[in-house]
Amino acid sequence: MHTDRSPIRLVMYEDRLELENPGGLYGRITVDDLGKVSADTRNPYMAGALEIMIDTENRFSGIPTVRAELKKAGMPDPVFIDRRGIFKVILYKKASAENKDVNMEQEILDFCIIPRSREELAGRFGFDAPAYFIKTYIQPLIEDGKIRMTLPNKPKSKFQKYYS
Repeated sequence: MHTDRSPIRLVMYEDRLELENPGGLYGRITVDDLGKVSADTRNPYMAGALEIMIDTENRFSGIPTVRAELKKAGMPDPVFIDRRGIFKVILYKKASAENKDVNMEQEILDFCIIPRSREELAGRFGFDAPAYFIKTYIQPLIEDGKIRMTLPNKPKSKFQKYYS
């Protein structure tokens, strides 16, 4: 249930769709919790009344539904970003990942001759979401032994860098 009436921003790029919603996440929920736990409700009385009066719900089913539909369509998982009062969702096109895989791997390996941060990697290859880029492109290269981490015992460290 969304209560902020500020306008959203919807931008279509060649490889993705980005939706920005002012206000950010509310309460204790984090991006990692989305679709897994019930979020805090800004106004539970209003949410309850709207559930009774019109076809709305406040049961955190929207994100699991989006993930399931994207999976059925063979598309990548959505990327969620929450920072500085803005909540952003990025939906990547299926073709963008498939078309770039062959040349992308060699470009990544060449770029990573010098250890690179998540942000450097995502920025170099035109991605706004470092987490998506690492999961989709870097993690498979790590599993294949082609890329290494500078801090292998702390894979999620903000100081983590990747090198070939």
